[in-house]
Amino acid sequence: MPIQPFPIPQSQRWPQTKALLFIHGVGNVAAGSYAEVAEQIQNALGEHTNDFALYFLYYDQIADWGAARTATALNHARVVNGISSKLPHSKLGNVVADFVGDVLRPTLSADARLNARTAVLHQLRQIRDDGVASGVPVTQQRISVIAHSVGCFHLYEALSHASLDPREKLGPSSAQFVLEQLIMMASPVQLVRTIGKALGPSLANSSSIYAVSQPTLRIPAELGANNALVNCAKHVVSITGELDPIGGYFFRDTMTDAYMNLPDQSWFVDEQRVAGIRASEDLSLADIFQNALRDGGFPHISAENPHNWATYLQRHSADIRSWLL
Repeated sequence: MPIQPFPIPQSQRWPQTKALLFIHGVGNVAAGSYAEVAEQIQNALGEHTNDFALYFLYYDQIADWGAARTATALNHARVVNGISSKLPHSKLGNVVADFVGDVLRPTLSADARLNARTAVLHQLRQIRDDGVASGVPVTQQRISVIAHSVGCFHLYEALSHASLDPREKLGPSSAQFVLEQLIMMASPVQLVRTIGKALGPSLANSSSIYAVSQPTLRIPAELGANNALVNCAKHVVSITGELDPIGGYFFRDTMTDAYMNLPDQSWFVDEQRVAGIRASEDLSLADIFQNALRDGGFPHISAENPHNWATYLQRHSADIRSWLL
């Protein structure tokens, strides 16, 4: 896949000492696509919204979806078949396997992974530099990130890389760059690790994927004074739903090695319900996930889809307010 021009990182003056970055998941996200997310944050923070410098990362312009589909077709089929073999042989099981495979397709492309990781690092550096330019020293900056779906994977890879490569100047010890809150919603990091190990050498440059190559999954951290690990964030939260397969839950139960459960993270598994469109929740779920699939294009995540980001934000409005304020 050819490397596309990187998006220019968003830049702005900070109103106070706080900044909040949003990193989307699957979908062809362009300017204006964060409207629902911005609305939910406004509802959560209320009058304090203007205390934050809000940043929205748009990285899709460097991910050639058509090229990725062609380059990853064989591994995509292996992923779908592998997930399908672990699920009930039903319409819902088959559709969920297709849905998971399509959402995770960008993680199968080496170029897409590297491009997205670089875009996240560029934006984090710009946020830090904006804070300094606004008179807020790095050690006084309160930067938080809320990511969703595949965006959690790209964020995890970026923070892991920054913690191990001081040249990025974003290390929690060497650069004193420590996030205030790291909130990951429907994170597929553990699922990518499981799939990556199953694919083995057929997954291009799998050794460069921190989620796959590390001995164990952990919060990204850097060795500091006295060989003590310094985490990339003061508080790490993992949120998923009991019907969201991307977040590791398949029909209200976890699939082995699918849910991201990092040591020392806080975690929430939301209760989810789907209205019985045809008197059966399973058939209703199958319809919802089937409707998300688009031939040759990005999946479309509707409001009733258990994977919908805005709904996660709405359910955790009070939590977000308490974490960020």
